Amino acid sequence: MILGCDDLRHEFGSGAQRECVLHGMTVEFPPGETSLLMGPSGSGKTTLLTILGCLLRPTSGRVWIADKPIEQATAAQLQEIRRTKIGFVFQQAQLLPFLNVKQNLELVGQNVGLSPGTLQARIAELAEQLNFQRQLSQPPGQLSGGQRQRVAVARAVLHRPPILLADEPTAALDWEHGQQVVRLLVQHAQECGAVLLTVTHDPRLLPFFDRRLLIEEGRLMETSQS
Repeated sequence: MILGCDDLRHEFGSGAQRECVLHGMTVEFPPGETSLLMGPSGSGKTTLLTILGCLLRPTSGRVWIADKPIEQATAAQLQEIRRTKIGFVFQQAQLLPFLNVKQNLELVGQNVGLSPGTLQARIAELAEQLNFQRQLSQPPGQLSGGQRQRVAVARAVLHRPPILLADEPTAALDWEHGQQVVRLLVQHAQECGAVLLTVTHDPRLLPFFDRRLLIEEGRLMETSQS
């Protein structure tokens, strides 16, 4: 199992202000499977994605990455897992503003030890696939929201991670570019045997994915094959 969690719970706040946003979540994601995580706003979708992406520690429960439980992992170990095993597409692109587009992508490849030749070839391929060749030398601040999001998707798949987590990856895109991005994410999962878990409100994405997970009030209510 590449990714999974068991009896996952998470609370925000303390004392009388404590709010439980995940209630005993248990789910597994086998290699190569693509899943949509859907549900109302405030249902816990992004919290679950953030915990599975090793950006937030749960209040209780277990998370497995590559068959290993990570609840006892140190901050440095979690950082290494994020760097080498996870590609994350955030709702906001979160590109480094002091680097241009190409440098943002190069940083990812350098962090995982890609050779210069492999790194440049992958950047060129992704820039063509996602149509941002002309923006490679530009800083993120000069890009449109859609262009930044396409670069963020390229950054997530550049190092071909075994886990790909995407939080509303098409929200800043028109439908044509949204489909392009989703197809690239799904292609990565299929070719690399990776897990793809995508949070979305858009039902038009359902035909692209193997499975739909429905979450309501922090509980997994339904799992169905698309």
